[in-house]
Amino acid sequence: MRFTLDTNCLIDAEEGRPNASFIRDLVSRHGKNGITVAISSIGASERQRAAGYAQSFSEFQAKLKAIGFEGLEHIPPLAYWNICFFDPCIMADENDTLERDIHNVLFPNIEFMWVDYAKAHGLAADSLDKIWRNAKCDVLTVWCHIKHGGGVFVTSDSNFHATAKLEKLKALGVGTIAYLKMHYGCPTIYEEDGATIAVAQTGGQRGRRRKKHRRRTLWGTLRIFLTVRTKLATFFSSLQRGIVFNG
Repeated sequence: MRFTLDTNCLIDAEEGRPNASFIRDLVSRHGKNGITVAISSIGASERQRAAGYAQSFSEFQAKLKAIGFEGLEHIPPLAYWNICFFDPCIMADENDTLERDIHNVLFPNIEFMWVDYAKAHGLAADSLDKIWRNAKCDVLTVWCHIKHGGGVFVTSDSNFHATAKLEKLKALGVGTIAYLKMHYGCPTIYEEDGATIAVAQTGGQRGRRRKKHRRRTLWGTLRIFLTVRTKLATFFSSLQRGIVFNG
């Protein structure tokens, strides 16, 4: 099974956000039990924590090493002048409309081409607006995911989980768009509709957790039954005493 982490997953891990432990657990399963965890190299072109942009791809690699993600698979994005580092990129196919299709789903109110965006917003053609750049990076992240095998796209970005966009993205080949959450002590991938995709547990682990969960459920049900039975017995006993007394 393939998983692609979006840039927000890297930020979660880097800043120690609530999702960090779940993401790290998934990353630790890379290369085990048929699981591959990948990241798009377009992440090197995203705005960094220091509010600036990396000056080289090696800076991005150093960040990944610092958070323990250096062993993940890198998937190359389309090359864009003044945005991407060209070593980890591939050239565009003029007949490939996937990038524009993804953009139209995710950012219907943002112009696809920079020159059109700059003209519409009164910006210099040789500048680069961060809103347009961030949108382009998001689009290229999804493009990478689809072009390099698809599978499960893991993101906490609400824009990807918007109900109106989910089916359209799936129709383009994105596969499953999911988020991470702890479930009975196991980091678990959740789809938007609540379906779960177990994360690399062995059959024994799954069995033990299921048995433990069943024991808890059965014990809880038994306790409720005994409590209700006791209360009903007390009620009927009181009722019977009242009838005898009044008689």
